[in-house]
Amino acid sequence: MWKIFQKTDSFYFILIIFSVFFSFIIFLSIPAVFDYKKMSANINNQIESDYSLNLKNSSKFEYRFFPSPHLYVKKTDLSIDNKSNLISEEIKDLKIFVSILKLYNFKQIKIKKIFIKNANFKFSEDNFKLFLNNLNTNKTKPLVIKNSKFFYIDKNEEVLIISPIKKINYLFNDKTNQSKLKIDGNLFDTDFDFTWSKDFTKIDESEFKLKFSNPNIILENFI
Repeated sequence: MWKIFQKTDSFYFILIIFSVFFSFIIFLSIPAVFDYKKMSANINNQIESDYSLNLKNSSKFEYRFFPSPHLYVKKTDLSIDNKSNLISEEIKDLKIFVSILKLYNFKQIKIKKIFIKNANFKFSEDNFKLFLNNLNTNKTKPLVIKNSKFFYIDKNEEVLIISPIKKINYLFNDKTNQSKLKIDGNLFDTDFDFTWSKDFTKIDESEFKLKFSNPNIILENFI
């Protein structure tokens, strides 16, 4: 009798586990059927609010829940503060990690992180200063850029500097009110590590460190 009871208990226990598991999978999968074309304006507005960046000429948004819920954009351009000049064109791998509970709201999107991979970024003196100003004054949401290239151009659109980037990681800590930027890249055929941090409780104060693998390289007037 006890063995039968144990088997029955095990059966129901397994049934409950499978029910919870499949319910969770269904919960994660339902947003895949949403019409993100209608939600694109809300998504772009939230990106502008959280990052002072704008997506332009975007292909359709695709919802994916692995490794965590996110919106995948196969092709898009990127600009700063809705300016006409673009800092990146035809990005082919951009992921917007979101809160799935907010997706069910249909009206409000909560962005957790933006991830960009294999992109080319083009900066002039003007939009580079604007980019640094946004970084220094705004409490931006987390941003990760991997395996990309940064091009610095002059007024004649000629490339002055090319810097391959392994990884850029920007984080903001709500609890400490501090932001941190870390860049692993290559400049002048030499690997470098750059870190920048700012405490928003202290006005106009920030710190940065730049370390090259070649100690003979020195950058003067670096900002």
